[in-house]
Amino acid sequence: MGDAEIAMWGDSLTARSEYPGGRSIPQHLATLTGRRVMNGGIDGQQSGAIRDRFLNDALFGRETIIMAGRNNFSAGATVQADIAAMVAALTTDRYLVLAVPNAALADEYGGQAKYDAIVALNAALAAAYGAHFVNAWAAMIDAYDPADPMEVQDFANKVVPWRFRQATIMSALVGGIDAGATSFATSGVGSGIIRLGQEYINVTARSGNNVTACTRGFAGSSAVAHVAGERIEQREAIHYSDAGRAFVAQQIANRRATLGW
Repeated sequence: MGDAEIAMWGDSLTARSEYPGGRSIPQHLATLTGRRVMNGGIDGQQSGAIRDRFLNDALFGRETIIMAGRNNFSAGATVQADIAAMVAALTTDRYLVLAVPNAALADEYGGQAKYDAIVALNAALAAAYGAHFVNAWAAMIDAYDPADPMEVQDFANKVVPWRFRQATIMSALVGGIDAGATSFATSGVGSGIIRLGQEYINVTARSGNNVTACTRGFAGSSAVAHVAGERIEQREAIHYSDAGRAFVAQQIANRRATLGW
């Protein structure tokens, strides 16, 4: 996409468009803006590697979106310096820097040291870039569904809501279960939180594909009976669902419009 009008640089959060029909953030942004958007995301890269690719490609006059730092957020000063080097190389004032998100992991919940480090990093980026800083992460957290008990818990933990996180296991219940069952057969499930219909279940032990211990009615949802073949859903801790990627793209498009681009 050497002729792209907008270049977006980042890691897997930028790169991914997993599952049939899903689109990356750059693809969603292209639809919203009618512009060609380059996907400069590579899985696993820290901010320094993203900086080096950016400086090597020398697309300095192109409108630029930077989404870097998730993979080394604990080195906040380094992330700030890498982003600053990218911005300093630009020959245009059309650029945006996106906030670094936390993961839906207990050690990154609100009040934990890692969460505080991410908040401090984003505060520094906001101070440095002003209107060019887009805190899509905070906007996603605030967009939780108050009617969904899991998303209410996500909001309390200060993490991206369930529906905005990438689905990981899409499987099914093998046999029907009643509201009190704490063990059951599935076609595939991991430990942690799953969703069956409107009920959330915290799987605490399993053997192969089968759940052997769990907490029913997790996060204040209602424990109910489920029929064989019912869909089981789990979510990743960090990567976004298609809805999440669309949400981030919309935040970018909104800021572009505010800035008159």
